[in-house]
Amino acid sequence: MKQFVDYLAEELNDASLQVSVDVNDPMVRADINQGLMDLDKQFLSAEAGLEMLRSILSRYGADFSFSIEAEMPDEDYEFEEVVSIEGTDYFLYINYGLTDDGYYEFYSEIIDEDELEEIMSIGGEDYEEE
Repeated sequence: MKQFVDYLAEELNDASLQVSVDVNDPMVRADINQGLMDLDKQFLSAEAGLEMLRSILSRYGADFSFSIEAEMPDEDYEFEEVVSIEGTDYFLYINYGLTDDGYYEFYSEIIDEDELEEIMSIGGEDYEEE
């Protein structure tokens, strides 16, 4: 069994995000995270939520050198993606899932390694090696 945080570390090898602003600046991070609060709504499809995420991040010159394919989670599954932000020690955390009403809810935030570990410890799930 492998811890989820170890599983994510392997998955992060190719995923990266470039932005044209200084994410190391706490005011810039706060501004981006405030913008990401626009995701706090329900979407009819996962694609619509991901498009909104791309739109919000494009305000900060985000270069998507990674691909997120819209996965269709069911009510027992939440999709999580962690993307490193190039040139920083920060990550873009993305989480979405299907509600009981059939809508998609999204959450995204710029986080540091400590916050990532905290998020991963909440689930505390083990993942089987494939």
